[in-house]
Amino acid sequence: VPLKGRTAAHPREPFPRGIHPEVYVPTGFTPNKDGKNDALYVMGDNIQKMHFMIYDRWGQLIFESNNQKKGWDGTYKGIELEPGVFAYYLYVECIGGGTSSQKGNITILK
Repeated sequence: VPLKGRTAAHPREPFPRGIHPEVYVPTGFTPNKDGKNDALYVMGDNIQKMHFMIYDRWGQLIFESNNQKKGWDGTYKGIELEPGVFAYYLYVECIGGGTSSQKGNITILK
């Protein structure tokens, strides 16, 4: 079954503009400076605008970005946070006008 905007003959064609963006936020990462999963990024193609916010368990905003290339390194005001669960909210607009809103949890593992 072909995905929206893709066919078996052309599996690498981009999604048509205006289609709901495919956006992925990992549910966990390990910011332990080993060079693997040290930062958390919003992933997705055709993202034109985004607003990504991460909160601690008390509702304190600890990270915010409007840039898909700016990931969260697991710190708050330069201090490494302990392993735990954090809430996020994400709003994206893709090229052509498709939008997506997501919320969920992110776990820092060490």
